[in-house]
Amino acid sequence: LCYNYYRIVNKSINLVIILSSKEGIFIVKIKKIFFCFVTVLTLMIQLNTPVMAATKATKKETTINYTNKDVKLLACLIYTEAGNQPYKGKVAVGNVVLNRIKDRSNFGHCDTMKEVIYDKKWAVQFGVTKGGSKSPLSKAMKNYSSLKEGAQMKSCIKAAKAALNGKDIVANRLYFTGYSKRLANKHPNFMKIGSHIFY
Repeated sequence: LCYNYYRIVNKSINLVIILSSKEGIFIVKIKKIFFCFVTVLTLMIQLNTPVMAATKATKKETTINYTNKDVKLLACLIYTEAGNQPYKGKVAVGNVVLNRIKDRSNFGHCDTMKEVIYDKKWAVQFGVTKGGSKSPLSKAMKNYSSLKEGAQMKSCIKAAKAALNGKDIVANRLYFTGYSKRLANKHPNFMKIGSHIFY
């Protein structure tokens, strides 16, 4: 199909050259050129159709499958890290976790949400995991059943699900912490949401 497409385009160019050198057959050549133009246009549409279909299929394949355990873990992390932040900031924290799962350069050693959250390869990544079974995150996980009835945890659960379903606030940013001018100057592409800086 691509070869035929090239032949038709090439033929159209030749016809234009003939047209400029033989004025006596002006109308005949115009008709042929127009026919070639329509044929090329038709082939272009045919070539683009499968590409569009493939793109749609790819988007469907990238849909994240998650379990109730994933929602619980991410919601509890958001609750303990950003429970007092605006809803947008809660979703942004979820984005950071999911970005780290996808990032191979800095977090290639983490393949799951749990591995990202409890990562200690270089240092503790999320302060709320410090303290083992007595950590803020562990306590939130333990009390999840009662906490999820409250407005704050409901907002965190909603934010976790939104992030897992593809809502993106921070693009490819991998880090967040309390806002400071020093970090803002160091990372010009930062985002400030609530009292957090994402970079």
